[in-house]
Amino acid sequence: MFYPSDPVTLRAEVERFLASRHEPEPGPHLALVSPHAGYPYSGAVAGAAWARVRGQAPDLTVFLGPSHRVPFQGFALPESQIWETPLGQLALDRDALRVMEDAPCVVWEEPHIDEHSIEVQLPFYQVALPKAGTVLPIVCGRCTPAEIAGMAEALAGLYRMRDGRVLFVCSTDLSHDFRYDEACVMDARTASALADCDADRLAALFSSRQAEACGMVGLQVVVRLARHLGRSGAEVTGLTNSGDVIGNRQSRIVGYLSAVIR
Repeated sequence: MFYPSDPVTLRAEVERFLASRHEPEPGPHLALVSPHAGYPYSGAVAGAAWARVRGQAPDLTVFLGPSHRVPFQGFALPESQIWETPLGQLALDRDALRVMEDAPCVVWEEPHIDEHSIEVQLPFYQVALPKAGTVLPIVCGRCTPAEIAGMAEALAGLYRMRDGRVLFVCSTDLSHDFRYDEACVMDARTASALADCDADRLAALFSSRQAEACGMVGLQVVVRLARHLGRSGAEVTGLTNSGDVIGNRQSRIVGYLSAVIR
């Protein structure tokens, strides 16, 4: 539904999004933020972040994406051992899954089955990081501040256990169905708080509805994780919305952002 099913077409499309953006940077990077709309809408913004980490080889890549279809409390780990896209199979990291079972997680396949937020990131991962190791997909449900803080601490522990050879990917879109001018203001607030790695400001913006992101839980987890590990800022690599992409600012807008944390 979100990208071509033909592997040749899909790879060419992802390559185009990567090649048209920034050059790869010396790594490793800690995290990136990437949108998950259909590729004609948000592929270029996603490519701006994925291009920065191209060629790196993390031992483990952890994906955090929101649940759009299955409401639940906390975080869901998959039961499956292999995922597959048109570009090939991906091995899930069983050791990391066992470690994360002690975090505020449930092992529950249902939220993963029809969820697109992580699925949309995987072809970028496969093309940009062909030498990467295993993956750990985590779907985020509704979460309390304590659960968000607990997950950030657990992931920081996982990062240290793997000697820093971990890349974290937060999949999120921003404001949904606002007028163009409202969407731009709201999304600029999110981008500013993310650039400062200010999880408390993000939480306040989301709770007061001054900003919006479907992946707001994962975004807060990644920012708190970055602070745990001594990072003080993120670089916003792309910020736009559906109005700018399709040239229609009169319709309701969806915002797209990408960023990297070194």
